[in-house]
Amino acid sequence: MQEKMLVTSQVAKQLGISVATLRKYSSEIEQVTGNHMYFVRNNKQSRMYTPQNVRLLQTVLTLINQKKLPYKEAISQLFEVHASDKMPQVNKVNSSYNMIDAKQVVQLLGMLQKTIEQQNVAISGLKAQMEQLSQQNSQLLIDLNSKKDKEVDPKILAMPDISGVEPINSSESAETIHEEILRKARENQQKHPNITMHRTLADMQLKDKHHWWDPLLKFIQK
Repeated sequence: MQEKMLVTSQVAKQLGISVATLRKYSSEIEQVTGNHMYFVRNNKQSRMYTPQNVRLLQTVLTLINQKKLPYKEAISQLFEVHASDKMPQVNKVNSSYNMIDAKQVVQLLGMLQKTIEQQNVAISGLKAQMEQLSQQNSQLLIDLNSKKDKEVDPKILAMPDISGVEPINSSESAETIHEEILRKARENQQKHPNITMHRTLADMQLKDKHHWWDPLLKFIQK
């Protein structure tokens, strides 16, 4: 419900003062508050007064009459009291907002720190995995190189161990040379039974037309 507005003459009559005195008090209030629109104005720019305005002016008159204060001082004191009553409320509200903001900031900082710690743990785990993979790769390279060094030509592995054979006399027959080689191969096999032989002694027996040792014999007789 809209408050009833009173014109200057009505308020002056209600307060028991002249219209000129009311205008003087109203003008001083506007000057002290720094608000020239403190009182509502109508279309003719005349002041209109709310019931709250009337009560305020009644308080001004009480200070003037009872405490014998000049009207300017009475109005200044009255609005200083009003200002001091409002300021703590404003500060309290601002303080409440500041406290809320501070709590939120602390919570956000805590969450941020926790997130950073989790990321650091994850990064450390990734670094450890990378180091482990690097070590495994290095070991694989070493194993591959070692295996490569140990690989022997299959043709060499297929040859019997005839180390220690005496120099062959070219005047001896092929059968004699074969028997000497076969004897030495048997002897070496008995000395080193754990060595895998890709050719057995049976493979070294003489066969018709072609013999396994023919290329070797030709090489020795050169």
